Amino acid sequence: MLQIQLPNEASPIYIRPVPLISMQHNALRNEIGTFGSEYTVTFVGTLIDNRGSPTSIGNTPLTFETADEKEDIVDKDSAHTIFEKQAALRDIFSTDGIKFSITDAEDGATPDTVFYGKLQSLDFEEGIYINTCRYTAVFTVTNLEDDAGIFFESDTMGGSTEADQSDNTSFSNRQILSAAQQRAEYGGLVENFTDQWSFEVNEDQGVTSDSDPNKIESSRSYIITRNMTAQGRTYFETSGGQTKKFPAWKEAKEFLIKSIIGETGDSPENYPDRALTNFFAVGSLNISEDYGGYNHVRTESIDKTGGSVTITDTWLLSKGVAATESYNMSINSDTGSPFVSVNINGTIQGLSSLSAKSEAYGGNEAAENNGNPIATAFQNAQQKYYKVTNRGRFGINSFVYKRAQSVVEPTLNPQPLDISIAQNKFTGELTYSLTFDNRPRNIISEAVSESISVNDTYPGDLYALIPVIGRPTGPILQYIGGRTEYKRDITIELLFDYTDIDYRTNGTRSELLLSKPTINEPIRSQINKLVQELSPLTEPLIRKCFLNPPQESWSPREGRYSLSLSWVYELAPDKDGTGIANADTNPLPGQDNNNQQGFFSSLFNAFPLSPEAFTGPQ
Repeated sequence: MLQIQLPNEASPIYIRPVPLISMQHNALRNEIGTFGSEYTVTFVGTLIDNRGSPTSIGNTPLTFETADEKEDIVDKDSAHTIFEKQAALRDIFSTDGIKFSITDAEDGATPDTVFYGKLQSLDFEEGIYINTCRYTAVFTVTNLEDDAGIFFESDTMGGSTEADQSDNTSFSNRQILSAAQQRAEYGGLVENFTDQWSFEVNEDQGVTSDSDPNKIESSRSYIITRNMTAQGRTYFETSGGQTKKFPAWKEAKEFLIKSIIGETGDSPENYPDRALTNFFAVGSLNISEDYGGYNHVRTESIDKTGGSVTITDTWLLSKGVAATESYNMSINSDTGSPFVSVNINGTIQGLSSLSAKSEAYGGNEAAENNGNPIATAFQNAQQKYYKVTNRGRFGINSFVYKRAQSVVEPTLNPQPLDISIAQNKFTGELTYSLTFDNRPRNIISEAVSESISVNDTYPGDLYALIPVIGRPTGPILQYIGGRTEYKRDITIELLFDYTDIDYRTNGTRSELLLSKPTINEPIRSQINKLVQELSPLTEPLIRKCFLNPPQESWSPREGRYSLSLSWVYELAPDKDGTGIANADTNPLPGQDNNNQQGFFSSLFNAFPLSPEAFTGPQ
C-alpha cells in the first residue's frame, strides 16, 4: 500500500487504488567520494469515480477500504467526481515535505521504504473522465530510508581519499547512518561540491631584505584563491507528528564549513595549510615551506532558491616576512647649495595573519587566537619601519641611511634633514619620505640640531675723545698709547627631542632639572670637549685669561639648550716682542701645550658651574 503522511497531520492518507511505482536510481558522486543517491519515482495510477482514496469530497483521512465500499454518487456526476479527486490529488502531491511510505497490504504494517518526494509533474491522461481517469505523478527523491530513519547504503554520504593525499577535509569512509548522524559527521547533506585552488604570481609586491639594506629579494609573492561550492539537499524529518525541514542551502553551508574547510581551517596558523599548499603547487611553482598565508579574505555567496553556497578564500602568500616594502630614491644638487641630497620615498604594507572571521582585523591593537596575540597589519608595518630606520633614530647603521649612502659618493649625514611619515592603521599601510644630505654631522650626538658661533675681538688702539665747543670737524681724537684686550665669545645652541628625553638620573631633584644636557653623559663630555677646542686657552703664548660669568639656559619642555661663554685674555710677548709666536718654541715657565688641556679637566664637575673651570693662568 502507498501511505502518505502530510506535514503536521496526525493521521495518514492512503492512495487507492494503489498506483504502480517505478524508481530510477542516480548515484551522486565525484572523484573524492559519494554523496548518496537521487531517485526519480513515478506513480502510475487510476482514479475511480465511486471508489478509492482520496474521496470526492477532498483530502479526507481514510483507513484501508474494502473492495466493496463505494461512494454514493449519481451517474451523471461521474465526471464531476473525477475532477474533485484530481484536485485532491494535486493538493496532496504538491505539499512541501510530504512523506511517502510503502507498506505491505495489511492494516498497520511497518513501512518497508520511506521517502520524501518533491513533485516534478502530475499528468492526467486525456479522456471523457467517465468512471476512471489515469494519472502519472513524477517525484524527485533525495534518499530512501527505513522506518527508523536509517538511510539505505546507496544513499549514505562518504568516501575515502588517496592514502598519499594530504587534504583538509573530514570526508571519511562511508557508513550506513541516519540523516542526523550524517549531519553530525559531515555538517550537512549535499548532492555535490567543488574545491578549486588557483595560484597567481603577484608581480606588484616583493620583499626587501632584513639583512642587506640594498638588496631587494627576488622571491615572488603569490595570490592564492580557493573556490568552494556545494549543492545542498533539502531534507525532511518527521518526529512526534511534526515535520522539520532542513533547507538545501543550510545543508550546503554546514557541509563546506565542517567537511571541506575543516574544524581548524579558520585558524591563522593553519591557513593556508602548508601540506595542502605543497600538494597543489609541487612540480609547478615549487613553493617552499618558508611561505606563509596573509591577508585572509573570505566571501560567501548563498543561493537559497537554488540550494547552493559558494565560499571563496584568498590569501597573499609571502616568504618569511609579515610586511612588504617598496621605495624609490632621487638625487638632488644645485649651484645655490654646497650640499647633495638624497630623497627616499617608501611604502610599507603590513600583512595580517589573522583569519577572515576575526573581529579585530585593522588598527593597532593585537587580536588573539586561542589566547595567543597576533599582530595586525599595521603593527607588522610598524615593526618593518622600526627595522629599516633603527626605531626612528636612524644613524649610520640604519637601513634607510645605507640605501641613501649607496647612491652618492659624498658622505651623508646619518640624521635626515627632513622626515615625513603617514600611516593608515585600518589598511595597515605606512609611508615615509626622508631626505639625507652631506651637511656636517652634529658634534653633539644626541642633538636634533645644533648651532655654534665663535666671536673674536682683537686688540685695538686706545684713544680719547675730546669734545670742543663749536669745532666744526667734531671732537679731537687723542692717542693715549696702549692697546685693548683680546676677547672671545662662544655660543652653543642645541635642540633635543623633547618627546624622548631619556637621560634621567636618580635623585631628589626634579626630572626637569636633572634632564639638563650638561649633567648627563655622553652630552656632558661632548660639550666639555667642544668648549676646550673653542676656548682661547688653545691660543699660543697665553699669559692671562679671565672668564666672564657663563650663561646657561635649558627649556626641558621645548628641548632647547644654550651655553654662552666669554673670555678676555693676554698673550705674552715672544722673543721678538711682537706677541706672535709658536708656544712650542717660547713657552711660559712651567707651561706647555700638553698640560693646557688640563685646565678643563674639571669642567662641569660641579653644579652650578664654577668659573674656575673655564679659566686659565691668572
